[in-house]
Amino acid sequence: MAIEATLASIGDRLRAARDRLGLTLHQLSERSGPSKAHLSRLESGERQPSIAALLELSSTLGVSVNALLGVLGTGACAHFDADRPHRLGAVDSPAEILMLAANDARSLHAIHR
Repeated sequence: MAIEATLASIGDRLRAARDRLGLTLHQLSERSGPSKAHLSRLESGERQPSIAALLELSSTLGVSVNALLGVLGTGACAHFDADRPHRLGAVDSPAEILMLAANDARSLHAIHR
């Protein structure tokens, strides 16, 4: 996916993840840090999140950074393997999900190689 397309679609995925949890912008702001206005700009595509904001929002929303970037084809059930960037694989256990969060920064680096 082109970088421009990835950046343009982050807001839609943020909104979808927030809606799945039934959170308002105000509630997400209280839990994650960015202001309600900034979150609104992120969701509308007017602004793009920093890496720090992506990490905080992914943690708060319970999704990986990869999911917010649109790297995944099947939501939280697949992951991007930074060691083998040509492969997507299924996540089989909660422990693997936790390990994926730690690998998000490596995955971001691999995407932009």
